Amino acid sequence: MGTSKYSPEFRADAVALYHSSPGGTYASVAKDLGINHETLRTWVRDAEQAARPGAVEATAMEKENRQLRARVKELELEREILRRAAKYFARRDQLVRSRNLSTAGFEATSLFHVVVGLL
Repeated sequence: MGTSKYSPEFRADAVALYHSSPGGTYASVAKDLGINHETLRTWVRDAEQAARPGAVEATAMEKENRQLRARVKELELEREILRRAAKYFARRDQLVRSRNLSTAGFEATSLFHVVVGLL
């Protein structure tokens, strides 16, 4: 993520102001502070989630889940690449084998004609 132009103290004060103003909306408090209402809403939501008991463990688990999902996605991509490579090389080997068989038959026929011609 990018750097924030608002300090953590400003964020905490904005959240406290929102909670302390009864009947205040995100839009009205955000307008007073000169910020976007969605920004304030995000800060309030994050503060409420952090205040819940067990939030630290939940966010740590969510972070680990995101990392694990990314790793699974990476491994699935690698598996798909290897599957396609194996399929490609198997087809190539099949072509080489069939070409060798047809060439071997041609060489045997030519050799036969040479030997018959010598007799």
